[in-house]
Amino acid sequence: MKFLKRKEFENTTIRKVVNDEKTEVLGVVGTVGDMLKVGLLEYCDFDRDVWCFLSKKGSGMNDRFGHTREEATAHIG
Repeated sequence: MKFLKRKEFENTTIRKVVNDEKTEVLGVVGTVGDMLKVGLLEYCDFDRDVWCFLSKKGSGMNDRFGHTREEATAHIG
Protein backbone atom coordinates (compact mmCIF):
# COMPACT_ATOMS: atom_id res chain seq x y z
CA MET A 1 0.00 0.00 0.00
CA LYS A 2 1.17 3.52 -0.80
CA PHE A 3 0.17 6.98 0.41
CA LEU A 4 -0.05 9.71 -2.22
CA LYS A 5 -0.35 13.44 -1.58
CA ARG A 6 -3.00 15.26 -3.59
CA LYS A 7 -2.54 18.87 -4.60
CA GLU A 8 -5.75 20.09 -2.93
CA PHE A 9 -4.63 18.57 0.39
CA GLU A 10 -1.11 20.04 0.22
CA ASN A 11 -0.84 21.44 3.78
CA THR A 12 -2.69 18.62 5.55
CA THR A 13 -2.05 15.08 6.78
CA ILE A 14 -4.55 13.71 4.24
CA ARG A 15 -3.22 11.16 1.76
CA LYS A 16 -4.87 9.02 -0.90
CA VAL A 17 -4.33 5.31 -0.13
CA VAL A 18 -3.60 3.10 -3.16
CA ASN A 19 -2.38 -0.45 -3.72
CA ASP A 20 1.34 -1.09 -4.32
CA GLU A 21 0.90 -0.99 -8.11
CA LYS A 22 -1.00 2.34 -7.86
CA THR A 23 -3.82 0.84 -9.92
CA GLU A 24 -6.58 0.90 -7.29
CA VAL A 25 -7.64 3.64 -4.87
CA LEU A 26 -8.49 2.13 -1.49
CA GLY A 27 -9.56 5.31 0.30
CA VAL A 28 -8.06 8.29 2.13
CA VAL A 29 -6.32 8.65 5.48
CA GLY A 30 -5.60 11.68 7.65
CA THR A 31 -6.23 13.20 11.04
CA VAL A 32 -9.79 13.90 12.11
CA GLY A 33 -8.95 17.60 12.41
CA ASP A 34 -7.73 17.86 8.82
CA MET A 35 -10.68 15.84 7.49
CA LEU A 36 -13.10 18.14 9.29
CA LYS A 37 -11.24 21.20 7.96
CA VAL A 38 -11.50 20.13 4.30
CA GLY A 39 -15.02 18.70 4.58
CA LEU A 40 -14.34 14.96 4.26
CA LEU A 41 -16.01 14.59 7.66
CA GLU A 42 -18.95 16.72 8.75
CA TYR A 43 -18.84 15.77 12.43
CA CYS A 44 -16.74 13.49 14.62
CA ASP A 45 -16.56 12.92 18.40
CA PHE A 46 -12.97 11.69 18.25
CA ASP A 47 -10.05 13.92 19.21
CA ARG A 48 -8.75 15.96 16.26
CA ASP A 49 -5.31 14.29 16.51
CA VAL A 50 -6.73 10.78 15.96
CA TRP A 51 -6.14 9.28 12.50
CA CYS A 52 -9.05 8.18 10.32
CA PHE A 53 -9.18 5.90 7.28
CA LEU A 54 -12.19 6.43 5.00
CA SER A 55 -12.59 3.55 2.58
CA LYS A 56 -13.62 3.96 -1.03
CA LYS A 57 -17.36 3.58 -1.49
CA GLY A 58 -18.31 0.02 -2.43
CA SER A 59 -14.90 -1.41 -1.51
CA GLY A 60 -16.27 -3.64 1.25
CA MET A 61 -13.73 -2.24 3.72
CA ASN A 62 -14.74 -0.49 6.92
CA ASP A 63 -13.75 3.01 7.94
CA ARG A 64 -11.37 2.96 10.92
CA PHE A 65 -9.75 5.17 13.52
CA GLY A 66 -6.36 4.80 15.22
CA HIS A 67 -3.76 6.69 17.23
CA THR A 68 -1.39 6.55 14.25
CA ARG A 69 -1.73 6.34 10.49
CA GLU A 70 -0.44 2.77 10.67
CA GLU A 71 -3.15 1.77 13.17
CA ALA A 72 -5.89 3.34 11.04
CA THR A 73 -4.74 1.48 7.90
CA ALA A 74 -3.59 -1.80 9.50
CA HIS A 75 -6.61 -3.77 8.29
CA ILE A 76 -5.95 -3.01 4.62
CA GLY A 77 -3.19 -5.55 4.35
